[in-house]
Amino acid sequence: MKSTDRRTLRRLRLSLRKPSRLQIPPDPRRHRQAAEQASRRYHSLLHQTTDAVFLIDPASGQPLEINPQAERILGYGSGELSGLKLEELFTEKEKRRYLRLLSRTRRQGEGKEYNLQIRRKDGRKRTLHVNARRLELGSRSAILGVLRDVTGARQTEKKLRQKNLNLQLLNQIVHQVSGEPELSPMLQGILEAVLDTFEADGGGIYLRDPGSHQLDLAARKGISGTLARSIRTLAPGKGLVGRTAATGHPRFASELRHDPRLLHPEVLLEGWRSFQAVPLLSRGHSLGVLFFFYRGERILAREEMQLLLNIGRQAGAAVERAELFETVRRQHHLSESAHRELARIEKMKSSFLAMASHELRTPTTCVLAGAQLLEEKLGAEAPPEFKDILNVILQGGERLEQITGELLEVARIESASLELDLEPVDLPELFGEIGEELQPALRQRNLQLSTDPAPRAPDLRADRRQLKRTLERLLENAIKATRDGGEIHLAAALLTAAELEPDKPSLELFRPDFARLNAHRRLLRIDVRDTGIGIAPDERLRIFDKFYEIGDFIHHSSSRTAFGGKGVGLGLALVRGLVEAHEGAVWVQDPPDDRGGSLFSILLPLGVC
Repeated sequence: MKSTDRRTLRRLRLSLRKPSRLQIPPDPRRHRQAAEQASRRYHSLLHQTTDAVFLIDPASGQPLEINPQAERILGYGSGELSGLKLEELFTEKEKRRYLRLLSRTRRQGEGKEYNLQIRRKDGRKRTLHVNARRLELGSRSAILGVLRDVTGARQTEKKLRQKNLNLQLLNQIVHQVSGEPELSPMLQGILEAVLDTFEADGGGIYLRDPGSHQLDLAARKGISGTLARSIRTLAPGKGLVGRTAATGHPRFASELRHDPRLLHPEVLLEGWRSFQAVPLLSRGHSLGVLFFFYRGERILAREEMQLLLNIGRQAGAAVERAELFETVRRQHHLSESAHRELARIEKMKSSFLAMASHELRTPTTCVLAGAQLLEEKLGAEAPPEFKDILNVILQGGERLEQITGELLEVARIESASLELDLEPVDLPELFGEIGEELQPALRQRNLQLSTDPAPRAPDLRADRRQLKRTLERLLENAIKATRDGGEIHLAAALLTAAELEPDKPSLELFRPDFARLNAHRRLLRIDVRDTGIGIAPDERLRIFDKFYEIGDFIHHSSSRTAFGGKGVGLGLALVRGLVEAHEGAVWVQDPPDDRGGSLFSILLPLGVC
């Protein structure tokens, strides 16, 4: 082999051993497909995102690219934003914030700005959160701006914040009206809470006077004394406040200087400009007006107006409760005064009873003793006219002695110094004695007394003399209340507390605790029934009071048996006092039939059932 061939073969072998430097030419189709795929992803992200996206030239501020969401949020059609600088969409104040954001993003590579106000094409404002980032696109730079529309969230947040303020105010007012029963401090507290919440310059509360129906200024703040005197009273139906009170609807004035409804021009001298009044309502009735004013322009939102109406209803109900409280307190004060006066009169009565019973006893005894002595000395020799005079003196003295005895007895009962001589009482025997002693009076009046057989009650212990006198007083009262020819009935029965149930409503008016205290005891009931004139329901409780007599005083008669006769008003008071001294009860009611008259009943407790 030639040397030339050997060199050629060696070079070939060396070339096979070295890595090949052969370059595969690029495939244009693959690059184009990759670029198209990236473009599709980019546009898909740009168009499908819910946020507005801008690609902005950092030098000029002109949009390089805008997604459809940005056009929709800002109200522009396709291509309308491309010729605008984004800064032109902001208000002057917000524009400065936006330009500072661009400058910060150019320097630092990114920036954020919250709650930027931007104007739509139709002039309405939207609230945006903006995130910005600087991008390097080959040989040139751009700023990517992502704008998130938070207008709805901000409005919701504002509404929630307003509702919280409303609830706080209502809670404050509810606390005020529940914690302060007096009217004036409560109204002042409500007014100050409203003025603070609405940031008003001043205001007041008018209340309707129940008598004159005029409106009186009951609370005020931010109103001078001079002006307060000028507007102290208003007539319903006149002016903004008067119309609010008359109609129950709120009234508003944005500019008082030009409002024909302005009633007092003096308010303009104190700088009042805008004005709001709401009625204080309770159950549909206007009780007054709450008003406030501003020295500048102020128009309330619908939510604020609704809050004011709620406050007006709360305050109206509070005013009604406070006025009721004031009325009750006045009535209580009057009742206390009347009670003190009654107690004073009652004390005077008791003092009179004690004094009269003692002071009259001695002269009465002297008169009777003297008349009896004269009667004995003169005897049969006395002229007839002297005998008549002595008889009148003796009858008058005996009547006076009886009255004095009753006065003394009432005084003893009231002072709890009456001593009872308790002993077993034979009720049938007692009824027989009483009927026998009353026969002359009954025959004189042609009255019929019927008596049921009285039950024997071995465990009845009472002061026999006092019990007898008590029944006699009830029967004498029945005789005086019954016309000639009428009927009187005396009866008694043993019963348990359960058998008393039908009469409990009537009994408890006179002795509320009797049935409860004697729920496990047997009872003796004694009834005195007449067919007389009866007793009006509104007088039944009062007839047992001292010195109380039914009817006109001109019909007063000292007779113990004549129809319509009156005493000094101590008989039934003694009946109640003596019955209750025996731990019993007495009351009066209509008889169970329709024959008229009255039914007096006595209950005396016996042994345990």
